[in-house]
Amino acid sequence: MRTLLRSIGIGCIVAGAILYFSSQTTSGVAKEKAKLSATITQLETELATTKEALAVAQTVSSSEEKNITGKETSTDAGGTELDDSSGIVKAVLIIEKGSNSASVSKSLQKFGIIENANDFNDYLAAQKAAGKIQIGEYNVDSTMNFSKLSQIITRGR
Repeated sequence: MRTLLRSIGIGCIVAGAILYFSSQTTSGVAKEKAKLSATITQLETELATTKEALAVAQTVSSSEEKNITGKETSTDAGGTELDDSSGIVKAVLIIEKGSNSASVSKSLQKFGIIENANDFNDYLAAQKAAGKIQIGEYNVDSTMNFSKLSQIITRGR
C-alpha cells in the first residue's frame, strides 16, 4: 500500500511539472507572436510613410514637361477639340512616367482646360493628391472643376 501511495505521489508531481513547463512554453510562443505582430505593424506603417514620401519626392524633383503631351482628337491644331455649339474645350491628356503635378497643370492650362496652372497645382498639393497622379491617357474637358480633374488623374480613370 505504501508503495502504491508513493507511486501516485510521484506521478502527481511529474504530471504537475509537465503541465507547468508546457504552459510556460505556450505563453512564450504567444508572447513571441505578439511581438512579431507588433513589429510587422510598425514596418507596414514605415513602408506606407516611405511610399508617400517617395511619391512626393518624385513629384517635386521631376519637373520635365516633356512627359506630358496632348493627343489630337480632331483636325484642330494644339491637341484640343472645340465644340462650336457650346464652347467646351476637350482634350486627351497623356501622363507618362515621371510626370509631376506642375507639368500636368501646365499641360491642362496649355490645352485650355483650366485657366491657371498654379491654382490647380496648389489645389492638388492642398488635397494631398500631387503625389498620387497616375500614368495614363485621360479625356478631359473645360467643364470639369478642379475636384473632378483631380479625381480623374489620381484614380486612373
